[in-house]
Amino acid sequence: ERCGTSDREREEFRKCKEILKKGLNMENYAEFWNFMLHCERYQEEKDVRYFDLHGVPIRLERNSGLCVLEVPGLAESRPSVLKGDRLYAKESGVIGSTVEYEGVVHFVGEKTVSLGFSDKMVAKVSSQRAVSWDVRFDFSPYTYFNMHRAVQMSSNLHKILFPATSYLPAAAPLRPVECFDNRVANNPEQLAAVQAIVSQVSGPAPYLVFGPPGTGKTVTLVEAIKQVWHLEPGAHILAAAPSNTAADLLTIRLSKHVPREEMYRLMAHSRQQDCVPDSVRVFSNLTPSGYVFPNQETLSQYRIIVTTLVTAGKLVSAQFPAGHFTHVFIDEAGQATEPETCIALGGVLGPECGQLVMAGDPHQLGPIVRSSLAAAHGLARSLLERLMSAAPYYDPDTGKFDERCVKKLVRNFRCGILVLYRISMILSSILALSMFRSHTALLELPGRMFYAGQLVTCAEAALVNCGLQFPGLTEAALGNTPLIVHGVTGQVSRRQLYNCIATSELICNAFSGHARGGQSKFLQSGGNFPRVGVHEAVDRPRN
Repeated sequence: ERCGTSDREREEFRKCKEILKKGLNMENYAEFWNFMLHCERYQEEKDVRYFDLHGVPIRLERNSGLCVLEVPGLAESRPSVLKGDRLYAKESGVIGSTVEYEGVVHFVGEKTVSLGFSDKMVAKVSSQRAVSWDVRFDFSPYTYFNMHRAVQMSSNLHKILFPATSYLPAAAPLRPVECFDNRVANNPEQLAAVQAIVSQVSGPAPYLVFGPPGTGKTVTLVEAIKQVWHLEPGAHILAAAPSNTAADLLTIRLSKHVPREEMYRLMAHSRQQDCVPDSVRVFSNLTPSGYVFPNQETLSQYRIIVTTLVTAGKLVSAQFPAGHFTHVFIDEAGQATEPETCIALGGVLGPECGQLVMAGDPHQLGPIVRSSLAAAHGLARSLLERLMSAAPYYDPDTGKFDERCVKKLVRNFRCGILVLYRISMILSSILALSMFRSHTALLELPGRMFYAGQLVTCAEAALVNCGLQFPGLTEAALGNTPLIVHGVTGQVSRRQLYNCIATSELICNAFSGHARGGQSKFLQSGGNFPRVGVHEAVDRPRN
């Protein structure tokens, strides 16, 4: 109780303790998440100091007039630097100097960033005198602004954020659909999920689709979006995901049937233009002259808008009329914090209308959270995971899910040879086994530990068994389990995300036939073993 030096600080400390004591509920929803976000931002501001540079050169690029700074670890996003971010530089070794020059990031390369500085800074950099610089990194508050606003605007979405069993309608016949994708038509679980979504059997409660990698969550979500677009002419859909990669995949798969004039891929100006796939560009706000941001009237003409969760905040700022968006679909929902997910909800869906559908897997990598306090009190748990752990979705007494609002996908359709190393972390690596669309032996352990033994291998037998005679397998594994565990000695440096030496050693040993003391049958065959996956267990990245 001695925290703080004033009555006001002590009162704030008392309020924070009270928030943690009560936990998350609908009454304190915004207050609770605002506190967690402040904790996370405080930790992020501390962590980013880890990457500050001291005594480094900055050179002037004559053609553009921009200052170029080399940043170790940039390719691995350590630190994470985006276009529009600000960095601060001051002369090294000048005792008592507090003068800092603010630079705005114009371009991010693999090893360098190009910065726009004031004329005074440019003059110093271009002078003949050799000057070294101390550089302080910062991060844009844009994401935090969107999350704070989102949890505030989501405070009236109690039927979505805290659904009750009473919200679920009585069982009714599912609406028949004619699938765009034959894979869904031939998969009972996927088809049932799509029919449940278009029939809105969960009522105002979110509908959840989950399962391990390879079971077709994204395929199911894309089919459901197409069905809503096809069967409900008045529907306006927001399709979102935590990352640009996942949002691009949604765009590409939807584009097979949705015409260009009815779908729009909205991207942030901070995204590197050369990272945008050509197949996405034609649907997007990226033009030959750069990114454009249409007004609300223009965006309203599109039936489907695809964004990342953070960029969905631009739709909220555009102030669409209430009820404009009838459906929100979120892929990879298990990777996002709850406040991040709320960016696509608050100000987008109305409290009494609209349907939320989320797909993901809480047993895979979840949200990356820096603050131990925030992580311990729920920020590291996605909305998908929170909903799945309680009624009406899950009954702890029976261990069963209510299929009116959740569907588990269990048919695994792909295969591969999996190589694990860093034996000291093998238990944490086991979670990734089914990522490689696997042989039955690879699915058995995660299936038993996390999916109630319900995973089913559905890939073609020829593919599933292709790695059983791989020459790098041990005698015990040969013919039974396409899994190699290889111990190596290496180190992870301060600014290196992965252990490239260990990876190189592993691949050389696996494919040289060294493990079996002979010339590699793999090389003799021309390297026709498909899908050899190398997985290294590493700590979560800081950025």
